[in-house]
Amino acid sequence: MTEIRRLMTMLHRRPQASPMLTPLLIPTAVPTDALPNGRIPRILQDRVVGIVIAAFFAVHRELGHGFAEPVYQRALALEFASRGLHVEQEAAVTVFYKGTKVGQHRVPFIVEGRVLVDLRATTRLDPLDERQLAQGVRASGCEAGLLLHFGTAATFRHLERECPGIPTYPPVRRPAGAS
Repeated sequence: MTEIRRLMTMLHRRPQASPMLTPLLIPTAVPTDALPNGRIPRILQDRVVGIVIAAFFAVHRELGHGFAEPVYQRALALEFASRGLHVEQEAAVTVFYKGTKVGQHRVPFIVEGRVLVDLRATTRLDPLDERQLAQGVRASGCEAGLLLHFGTAATFRHLERECPGIPTYPPVRRPAGAS
């Protein structure tokens, strides 16, 4: 597991010379022998997901652990903006049951209209946290979800919709001007 974390850090490290304008650096050849099944999961190859994970590591590196979730949420919002991402904060996800609206669920971020980002600032992640991420991804219609854990060590969980081509009800919201 530590080898995967080291590889992800290598993939998404930004040079210190120009922190605001440098593009995400992705090497052309990635050693995959230490990864499960010898391949990088498809979700981790996505540009937006890579930028979100890099922003997460930058915030954790700057603030460390021990703050409340709203502190990390505001810091992530600033980091996302500095990296040029379109982010919907405290997004309200409508929950439907058999086509009827039954409630709303709030999530910290929906990035670029397709990646749901949730965060936790606890000592350890609970399986319920991952289940809530899965339900949020399903209800929002997002293609993927990331659960960012601001614990002693910066860790994250990723989730990809099983069938991203199948439309959801209601359809996924896209930011204005996005293709």
